[in-house]
Amino acid sequence: MNAAALDKLAKELTRQSGEHWSYMASDAVGRSSYKEMYGFVWKDSKVAYEDGALSYIDRKNIFAREPYSARFKSLTDNAYFVVATVHIVYGKKPADRFEEIEALSSYWGWLKDVYPGNNHIMLMGDFNMPPSSPAWAPLNASAKPLLAKGASTLSTTDGKFANLYDNIFVSKASSMKVNSVGVYEYPKHLGITHQQGRANISDHAPVFLRAELGHGKGTATASTASPASPTAATPAKSATVAATTHVRGHRGSKRYHRPDCRRTTPLRKRTGSSSTTNRRPRQTATALR
Repeated sequence: MNAAALDKLAKELTRQSGEHWSYMASDAVGRSSYKEMYGFVWKDSKVAYEDGALSYIDRKNIFAREPYSARFKSLTDNAYFVVATVHIVYGKKPADRFEEIEALSSYWGWLKDVYPGNNHIMLMGDFNMPPSSPAWAPLNASAKPLLAKGASTLSTTDGKFANLYDNIFVSKASSMKVNSVGVYEYPKHLGITHQQGRANISDHAPVFLRAELGHGKGTATASTASPASPTAATPAKSATVAATTHVRGHRGSKRYHRPDCRRTTPLRKRTGSSSTTNRRPRQTATALR
């Protein structure tokens, strides 16, 4: 995934739905020459980016691709929620994934510290591990998977699914009402075989959640605290993408950096084909070091 693909997706969603969609993207992450990017896409009439978009600083160098998170506001429920995403390393055997899965418990605690007063925390992504694995025990103390049965990866046998690797974890303290959750079987809806889907789209099917955030902690009236570390100003919106203020965690220095810091590659906001870097207040950078 890259920012150009997200831009194309947001424009196509806008064209087909008749409503404007925005997006944001992380820096490319990865230990080798192979890099990936995380991204969020949302409908402006339903969701607004609030603040706190940043990549996790992995002090113990556990994650091959550091998770990415941001805080949003549901315009329907008038409630804030935090979305985090990660792609867990696959490795050569399940044991190779255990360390990253087990480290998600510490990451969850970090999310609670960075976004104080928000119980509507969601961690989603390709975990390359079913929720039945004992590796989830540390995270299960604070969060729960919304998908416990079924499978999300496309089998080589048409119409069959192999593993439940994709999921959404939510806080056990969240008051959100889950209306529906499941796997979107895109080959069936597109009228293609699993072989065609695996070859041209993905061997993973998307997972979805429909929920009402309710009136517990995380509502705009109950909690208006900005993230503890990456405090961000309310962004203005462009025609294509919400203008976001990002903070970058540097693997080498083990520090957070302002976007305009010369010692690390900044995250950027995308506006059509151009890129601009958002500047942050000096006092914020001081708090992050």
